[in-house]
Amino acid sequence: MATTLDLRTQDGGTAGTVTLDDAVFGIEPNMAVLHQVVTAQLAAKRSGSANTKTRAEVKGGGASHTDKRAPAELDKDQFAPRSSQVAELFMGRSREASAKK
Repeated sequence: MATTLDLRTQDGGTAGTVTLDDAVFGIEPNMAVLHQVVTAQLAAKRSGSANTKTRAEVKGGGASHTDKRAPAELDKDQFAPRSSQVAELFMGRSREASAKK
């Protein structure tokens, strides 16, 4: 049994009829496959639009606003070992100068 449909014009009037063969159009659609095809087409339409921001594009990116001044002068005595020849070499004293004390 063939299916007959009305053809419509753009303004809604009838322009004739068309007969559809049941061998082609009379099947029960597989909804799972139909959903998979529609989902794949929508995903393909979105492809190529992914983007990540570079360091320059991220909000707040750019030059650091921290303090760039040089550190204060350090006292050598507070970091030097208290004994041995290493202390004498580190603090710039000779053995003779430390022996006189």
